[in-house]
Amino acid sequence: MNQLLTNILQKRRFKNLRPDFSTKYKNLKRLGKEPFLLPFWITINKQIEAAFLPIPPAGFLSLPAIKNTMFVNPDDRWLQAELDFIKTNPGDRFPNLPREDWVGQPILLPHHRTSANTVHHLYHMYRFQKEVAVKLGAINSVVEWGGGYGNMAKLWYRHSPGVTYTIIDSALFSTIQWLYLTSTLGPSCVNLLDSKNARLKEGAINLVPLALLKQTTINGDLFISTWGLSESSMAAQDYVLKKKWFNSQHLLLGYQKSSNDLPTASRLGQIARDDSAKIIDIDFIPGNYYAFK
Repeated sequence: MNQLLTNILQKRRFKNLRPDFSTKYKNLKRLGKEPFLLPFWITINKQIEAAFLPIPPAGFLSLPAIKNTMFVNPDDRWLQAELDFIKTNPGDRFPNLPREDWVGQPILLPHHRTSANTVHHLYHMYRFQKEVAVKLGAINSVVEWGGGYGNMAKLWYRHSPGVTYTIIDSALFSTIQWLYLTSTLGPSCVNLLDSKNARLKEGAINLVPLALLKQTTINGDLFISTWGLSESSMAAQDYVLKKKWFNSQHLLLGYQKSSNDLPTASRLGQIARDDSAKIIDIDFIPGNYYAFK
């Protein structure tokens, strides 16, 4: 399908799904309390909620609360380091830089047809592939803690169609992921767990709200959390450790040094190190690290 037709289809899906956002979100909130959220994220969620309700704006990726917490600044000098790496270490099925999708109206990089966030997420994927020497296509199931608006899941699913991909997140972000991923990939690829009887679906992107986490059986080949788990509570980190990274053999973690807002960030690196993960300084983003296994 050419890009023009893809954009038309995505706009049609988004237009049809957009009015249902508030109802979906209210239903998820009724599922119960959400464990593990730090005050930092509770505050941000309230800001995003106010901007998305009653109907999400078409250009929601430009909202300050989204841009400031989960969107890479295209002016950052270190973005060039990621671009250079991608161009010299291409994936096994992707072009160097996939064309960006229309949904959310992301800002495109000058001289490219993609966004800074897509570059950033591809860099995570390709860096994992290089450091662990495991082809992305060899991963059959992924568990991601904190999936943002769903961009990493989208890229991974397009790279490996049929992978079982599970995102664990707050009710608000599960609803945002439902809107974004269903609009970009189509309804057959997305499974939102919205009741206590809901179950994971193989070969789809599963969205698990925190309120349903403890009653949902989740397993993966790879556990991903790019700054999500480092920005969660100590109880969240302990829960994931107790679950043995949801029985995942491989890890792709990004984390930062601890701060007043994020007091347990550095702790995640020590947990990963104790589990034989390789810790790597991200030299072009001081105070940030990868853990690979």
